[in-house]
Order: sequence, then structure tokens, then C-alpha cells
Amino acid sequence: MKQFNKMIVLSVIALGLTLAGCGGGGNEGAESEGGDGGPLGKLKEAAKGLEDMANEMEQMEQKEPQPPVHFSKLIEYLPTTVAGLEMEEPEGETSQMGEWTYSTASAKYKGEDNNNWAEVTIHDYAYINMLYMPYKMLLKMGMKKESTSGYERSTEILGFPGYEEWKKKQERSKVTALVGERFIVIVTTKGVAEGLARETIEGMPLVELSEETGDQAADAGDSAGSEDMAN
Repeated sequence: MKQFNKMIVLSVIALGLTLAGCGGGGNEGAESEGGDGGPLGKLKEAAKGLEDMANEMEQMEQKEPQPPVHFSKLIEYLPTTVAGLEMEEPEGETSQMGEWTYSTASAKYKGEDNNNWAEVTIHDYAYINMLYMPYKMLLKMGMKKESTSGYERSTEILGFPGYEEWKKKQERSKVTALVGERFIVIVTTKGVAEGLARETIEGMPLVELSEETGDQAADAGDSAGSEDMAN
């Protein structure tokens, strides 16, 4: 699996560089495209990010999957309000797939109509490497794109790698952060002001979340289960 994952990433890098090399003809074009600000320079930068990601994933595969933080503990990290929208009943689950176990907690936030809403999700994939792959590729490419319709870009969220999207016409924002190389936190907003999704995720106690371990949460879950049985 380790070699397979790395081959996927390196294949993407090789394909991108090959396509970039096919463009342009003269020396002047080569200099323009090959500069730090040209398309080839940007592609090389993205390729470096992907190669770093492949190495990080290889290191992560050396980690044994851990017991996930119980979903009831993750729910405690969800904000009680987003952009003035009221929180609905939060949801969570801890799932097992073969030898892998992971947890998810989420909540939706609604306004007076269906045009304004938000959603916050926390995933604890507990170092299951395959589940991190799409997020790692997104966060490590160093993407930056802006147009009349909005933007998407790599960023940092309280020191953690993140990715930020804004679609102007739909008034839709999405901010994703990889917290402590373990937790995936996603905030999505619709019909609220630009920047409120980022403001929301920056207001969450992400540093405290990064220090959570499955052992503590498992004890809390067992305790809650014992109380339910007693009742």
C-alpha cells in the first residue's frame, strides 16, 4: 500500500511536468514559462508540494492506526453558533471497517430560511492513511486561483495547513484544515458574508483538539455507555 500511494502521487507529478514541457517553442517562451512566476515554475512548485506529501504519507504509514476519539468528544468541539445561525441537533458516529475505526461529528446551522445555512464537520481518521489522501493532495499542492467567480487557495489556519474556497455567485464558502496531522475540520457556509467560514474555524479550539487521543475519549464513551446500562 505504501508504494502504491507514493506511485499515485509521483505519477501525477510526472504527468504534470510532461504536459508543461510540451507547451511553448522558442527560447523566449521557455524563459518566460520557466521563471518562478511562469506556469512551469508554478507547476514545479506544486510538484514539490506533492512530492513532500508523498514522503509525509510514507512516514504516516509507519504509524499504527490509533483508537479514534469518540464522536461524543468531537461534538464538544463543534461551535454552538455560526454567523448568527442556530445550531441544530449535532450528529456523530464511530464506525469500524475491518481493522480500521474512525469517528465523525457534525452539526448544521440554519437561519430563518433555507438560503442561509452552515455546516461544521470534524473527522478523526486516526491515522488511517488512505482516508487522508484526498485532503493531503488538496492541502499540499500550494494552490492559488482567483477569478471573477471567486477563489480557492492553500492557506494556514491557526498554524495548521488549510484550504479556503469562495464561490461569489452562490455565496458559498468552504474552509478545510488538517489539525495535528490527524483531524480533518471542515466549515461550509451558504448565503452569509465572505470570510465567516474562516472566522468560524479560527474561533474553534483547534490546538486543544490536536491534543486529543482516542484513549481519553474511549474512556468517556465507555463511561457514558455504563450509565445508559445502569439506567
